[in-house]
Amino acid sequence: MPNRLETIDFIVKTQYYYYLNTKSELNDFINNINLDSKVLIIDAQETKIPIQEWRSYLNENYFFFALPGTKMPLCHNLVEALSCGCIPIIYKEYALLLSPELVHLKNALVYGNLESLETLMDQVFKMSQIQVEELTSNCSDYYKNYLNPYAVVGNIENKTSKQLFLQAEYNSVKFT
Repeated sequence: MPNRLETIDFIVKTQYYYYLNTKSELNDFINNINLDSKVLIIDAQETKIPIQEWRSYLNENYFFFALPGTKMPLCHNLVEALSCGCIPIIYKEYALLLSPELVHLKNALVYGNLESLETLMDQVFKMSQIQVEELTSNCSDYYKNYLNPYAVVGNIENKTSKQLFLQAEYNSVKFT
């Protein structure tokens, strides 16, 4: 799986990349319809979007690059994006990690390697509004059915899964 730095380096070299580094520039970008065919890479350290405002910015976008986490593949940003109905653009092996897996053109846009990513970006900017809205609806449904806290607890209580994985990043649970 290409890591997030490799993927970002690849995106930066495409025609779609647009750099900004302040919250003011992000707001200007969102309000400027002439720049809607660009990929933003937002550096949280530079842009300084307060965590309380992050979801409102996600709600302003249809798509979200779901890059793997730094220490483990599954990243909370993917769950946050799906909760806002954002369509994840995601590497195929990453999409398979979710249960059920994310499916290309159903609830995600899946790419197989970095070379196919640029082709996928070309397709993204040519999608009809109807296609985008259908995918957005499917992403919201996926979150509601599998990732929101009530669905997660319900699936655990109903034992709909045969296996249960606990993800802990730097600290983990000690078995006693």
